[in-house]
Amino acid sequence: VGHGGYGILVQAGATLTARACALVRNSELGAAVAGEGTAVTLDSSTILDTQPDASGAVGFGIQVTEDATLDALGCTLEGNTNVGVIVAEEHSEVTLEDTQVRGTLVGAEAKSGFGVEVYGGANLEARGCLLEDNAVYGLQVIDPGTEVTLEDTIIRGTLPHSGGQLG
Repeated sequence: VGHGGYGILVQAGATLTARACALVRNSELGAAVAGEGTAVTLDSSTILDTQPDASGAVGFGIQVTEDATLDALGCTLEGNTNVGVIVAEEHSEVTLEDTQVRGTLVGAEAKSGFGVEVYGGANLEARGCLLEDNAVYGLQVIDPGTEVTLEDTIIRGTLPHSGGQLG
């Protein structure tokens, strides 16, 4: 079985600006951003229906790791699998502004479908955002040093996992 099929991969200090773009039905990751000095700006763009790999893992709309930064301005992430936006590892930073993360689908483990997950000392700022109809957690923040700032953000309609818990 194949691996990859990412919509966008930006790494190793590269920079990308994408305006009014659509990343639809890619495999594993809609947009992957990794590495110190790597910076991505998504402006008025859409990431839809990112599919998991053969094991049912990933399918994330956006993943930011390894000290990278991402700004999503006026974007929509909908129908991705397991996690809409994941920000991991110390010094990784994401700003979501006027962005919607909706309808993240539960993956093979049946305990995911998170709207946004931030951990490992990463940072997230969300302003004017909507996290809606995701599963288990609209927003999950874990680990010492992880910092999240929410401003004018709505989290609603979070659904329980298949066992009927959380939400």
